[in-house]
Amino acid sequence: MRVSEVFAHNSYPEYTYVERETGDLETSLENALRMRGAIVSISGPSKSGKSMLVKRVAKQSHITQIAEVTGSNIESVDDLWEEALNNIGAPSATEEHSTEREESGRTVKGGVDVGFSAGADSHSLEGQENTDVSIDQRRGLSRLIEVVDTDNFILLIDDFHYIDQSIQPDIAEAIKGAAERVFPFVQR
Repeated sequence: MRVSEVFAHNSYPEYTYVERETGDLETSLENALRMRGAIVSISGPSKSGKSMLVKRVAKQSHITQIAEVTGSNIESVDDLWEEALNNIGAPSATEEHSTEREESGRTVKGGVDVGFSAGADSHSLEGQENTDVSIDQRRGLSRLIEVVDTDNFILLIDDFHYIDQSIQPDIAEAIKGAAERVFPFVQR
């Protein structure tokens, strides 16, 4: 075992996670994350393990994707969705190619009969190929919904208090609307 496996920086501490004295917090969080439309707020002192608590409960609940965004990177509602998409590695654009081929052909038959028959067939094809390319650069909540398994996804907003207070209500409203439609949120 390596030191980096024991003391994992910015990832789940598999071997050094300190469990809470009572399991009430983990159980309550797990129950909330299983409810569609859940918005969970966790508060506590800095470096007290709030994010690791969420990651541990998510892992135990078999949640496969967590998009962890940091409040200091969010200056608008669009930034929230953009950061979440970037965090899970979603491409900023996708291309779809479709090819259509039109073919037309003709067959020519000919032959000679001199006691026996001899003949020939000739086939020729002419065609035209058309390729359509469509580029989807749509981002935002709609794109996030398309690329995640909403039943196994959490959006974790770390350090919500770092978001400018003037846009916090807009962010909160966007979170509420999205949670009602799709997946749980956790802010700390």
